[in-house]
Amino acid sequence: MKARISILILLLPLAFLAAGCGESSREAVQKRVEMVRTASNPAYLEKAALSDKSPAVRQAAVERIFDQELIEKILAQDDDMGVRMAALKRVRSPEAVARAATGDKSRYVRLAAVSLLSDQRTLAEVALTDKDRLVRITALGSIMDANTVRKVMASDKDARVRAAAEKRLNTLR
Repeated sequence: MKARISILILLLPLAFLAAGCGESSREAVQKRVEMVRTASNPAYLEKAALSDKSPAVRQAAVERIFDQELIEKILAQDDDMGVRMAALKRVRSPEAVARAATGDKSRYVRLAAVSLLSDQRTLAEVALTDKDRLVRITALGSIMDANTVRKVMASDKDARVRAAAEKRLNTLR
């Protein structure tokens, strides 16, 4: 009897989440966020992070997850920028950060990822190829190779990026 009660207690949040996945009212979302914030069941947190319709619930779940593979999956696949930012804050893999810096659809996620990077090859790739000027400039700020900075200075189509490259080059001398 005690085992059945324990199983019910563990599964109750999953049932609540499943019942609430379709609800989008502010109160329902807030209830699910509060449940996620106090949950300790990894299966419940995973389900919330991967399948809840509300980005607020998914983000709250990501903030409580420790499974690095799951965090990397969310960083790579979630549709919401805020959820991906939460995953970026929790991810430990330099490779996952590099993938976010070079491939995320949001300039804000790419900016945040670039600020976490130390890999010079990835920083150079971002500085030379990113479609957003601010992301390229941010990457320049961490590049230690003068030749890469010169390459950006000579080839970037944006005068502000070229000016930032010149400034960076002066700090490397």
